[in-house]
Amino acid sequence: HFGAIMSLQVLGFCGADDSVDPRLLVTIANQYPWIEWGVLFRPDLEGKPRYASPAWVEQLSQARQQLGSGTTLLAAHLCSTR
Repeated sequence: HFGAIMSLQVLGFCGADDSVDPRLLVTIANQYPWIEWGVLFRPDLEGKPRYASPAWVEQLSQARQQLGSGTTLLAAHLCSTR
C-alpha cells in the first residue's frame, strides 16, 4: 500500500575496504548504530576496491575493541568460493 509509512531499522553500506579508515568507520557506527557495514570477502580480490584485505579486517577488529560502543553492526558477504 503506497500510503503506508515505511520505517527502516537498519541501513546497510556494502563494500567497506582498505580505502576506509577502520577507526572512522567505528566512529561513524557509534554515532549511527543503525548502520550495518558490509565487508566483502573473495580470495582472488582481497585488498582490491570493495574487497577488504585480511590486514584491514584485523585493523577493524582492533578499532571495534578500542573505540566501539558495542553497536558496530557488521555483515560478512562471502563471495565466490568462500
